[in-house]
Amino acid sequence: MEYLIGSDLKSTYPWLAKHRLNRSFRDNYLPAKLAAAGTDGVRLPHFPYRDDGMLVWNAIARWVDDFVTGYYRSDAEVLGDRELQGWAAEVSSEQGGQIRDFGATPGQIGDRVDLTEILTMVIWTAGPQHAAVNFAQKDHMAYLPANPLAGFTEEPVGTDHTEADWLANLPPLDVAVQQFCVMNFLGSVHHTVLGDYESDFHSTPVTAAHARFRTELAVAEQEILARNKRRATAYHYLQPSLIPNSTNI
Repeated sequence: MEYLIGSDLKSTYPWLAKHRLNRSFRDNYLPAKLAAAGTDGVRLPHFPYRDDGMLVWNAIARWVDDFVTGYYRSDAEVLGDRELQGWAAEVSSEQGGQIRDFGATPGQIGDRVDLTEILTMVIWTAGPQHAAVNFAQKDHMAYLPANPLAGFTEEPVGTDHTEADWLANLPPLDVAVQQFCVMNFLGSVHHTVLGDYESDFHSTPVTAAHARFRTELAVAEQEILARNKRRATAYHYLQPSLIPNSTNI
């Protein structure tokens, strides 16, 4: 990857660590993220990521709520689950990355609502959010002149630069070929489908809830397909049938 981004990993890791520690878990719940960006209302009428994303987010949230209430009869049972609370403490600790707002109470999962929100975010991030980012790479980043990962000269400024200045700023041909190959590979590997857990939930307290989840995803799929017929450019990245359960690579 350092071959493509123009900086060595030794200098990149501290930058990544800084931004990871400063990243808010709760602020990136999809509804909160859209609201903070001012893209949750009518000011941006055409926003497929928001519109399709909220269909999928809400389906996941309902499934997780059914799952949590199916296995935890009370908030006290959540608080009393030592392995669950140990997970929250580890994630929220300095050694685990100090995600200060992992859950409503740092280092603890306070109740079933808190657990539902956390698990919704985990499933969303590993599945739909990753799909929206990963599979778009093949379509939008394989062609290097449109999305170079690094500039190889100082950025041209002012009004006197020439086409040659911009061409010199682009990565050389060997880097372009490598980016083309990597983006095509990343955007082509596709295993599993969101919500398909095979027989994991057969004859369990959430059998019916899992069936409802699969039905909601199928309804969302049909709505997105109908929207794509009306859109100038179809947006496929959040169709449930094209979303893996988790990252494939």
